[in-house]
Amino acid sequence: MPGLTGSSGRTTSGKVGEKKGIEMQAIDFLKAFAAAIVLMILNLAASWVAVAIYAYMINPGHEDAFYHAAAQDIAPWSSVIAGFFLFFAAGYWFAKRKPERNGIAFGLAMAAGYAIVDASVLISMGVILAMTGIFVLSMGTKAIAAVLGAIAAGKSSPPSGG
Repeated sequence: MPGLTGSSGRTTSGKVGEKKGIEMQAIDFLKAFAAAIVLMILNLAASWVAVAIYAYMINPGHEDAFYHAAAQDIAPWSSVIAGFFLFFAAGYWFAKRKPERNGIAFGLAMAAGYAIVDASVLISMGVILAMTGIFVLSMGTKAIAAVLGAIAAGKSSPPSGG
């Protein structure tokens, strides 16, 4: 029945504004990390498509080296834009899929997992300092999008003070 609390003390109706615990099970963090990896693959695919559109439709006729250089500028920005929509959709879907789990916490865990992997890659490439600004913007928009998606799903809300 809607509005009942389970053994965890969280409500099962999933209405925004109802009290829900912010705790997640260990398996939820693993699922959030796996979701982050899938989102990273989809985001990389979106970046590849953005570069291909640039190469074949916007500015065709150059050598491959030109497009490799252009990809260095296009990919980070396409990641910000596509990442926002991907994380919003994922935040919404995961919050709808399992209403007893705190969607906001799950969305933030996805964004954190993505940030850890992305930062590790940038550090290993030796470009983290040069890309700090776009990295912070990209991770911030992904986290915000995941939270907005969970809120839009109506399955979680930030803990209230009382």
